[in-house]
Order: sequence, then C-alpha cells, then structure tokens
Amino acid sequence: MKEPTDEERARVSGPVMRTFENIAKRWDLPERRRLQILGCNQRDFRNWVRLARRHQPLVLETNTLMRISAILGVFAGLRQFGKTAEEEKHWLLSPIPVAPFAGQAPIGLLSESFERQIDVRRYLEAIVPSSIPNEADAIVEPYSIEWH
Repeated sequence: MKEPTDEERARVSGPVMRTFENIAKRWDLPERRRLQILGCNQRDFRNWVRLARRHQPLVLETNTLMRISAILGVFAGLRQFGKTAEEEKHWLLSPIPVAPFAGQAPIGLLSESFERQIDVRRYLEAIVPSSIPNEADAIVEPYSIEWH
C-alpha cells in the first residue's frame, strides 16, 4: 500500500474525524475508549476533535486514519444488518465465543491494536450477506449474528 501524501491526509482528516466522533457518540463510547481505539493521548484527541469540528486544518497520521477506517468498516458491517444503535452497542459489548473473539466482546478487540480492529472488521465482512448471490451461495448455510 502506498503511503498517502500530506495533502491526501489533510483532505480526509477533518471529515473522517467528524465521522468517527459521530459513530463514537452513537455507540456511547466514553472518551477513554475513544483514545484506546485511536491509540492516542487525550491532549491530541481533544485537539483533533476541536479542529475537525471547526473545519480547521487537520492532518492525522496514517496510523490514526487506518484505525478510523477499521471502525468505519465495522460500523458499515453492523449497518448491513439494519439494526438500531442500541442493538449495535449490545453486539459491541457482548462476549462472542468464536474466533477472533474467543469470548471477548468486540469492543475489547477494537480497543487493542489495528490488527485486532481489522479482525473485527473482517469477521463482519465475512458474515454480511452478499448482495449478489451466486452458485456457491446455494450450498452455504447463512450465518447470523445473535442479537439479544
């Protein structure tokens, strides 16, 4: 993957940060959890949010943008099921016995490394029903997320 330029990062940083904040609010994530997800300190985080809200220049590091991208993918995966914010939060907080979770709640993995965030994103991508069925779909039993 080619490293994005400063100009590319500057173009997307504000909108991406605002989107991340909207998702975090939807999921009622406390600031501590947001810092863990982004892998940053409180001072930087608050500055990023302030700049993004004011539509002022902001250039996030590639690592931060990648972490936010993973969260956007998780959000998109959950939205494919058409569930409410409450159901999304319940899923994020519920232990899941299968890999990659091994009994942990998804939010725990999202708060770890970028690689673990991608594990959650890939899990959702794997279970989201395909929009274009093909021959292989006829022999596979659909998998569903348990929404309690």
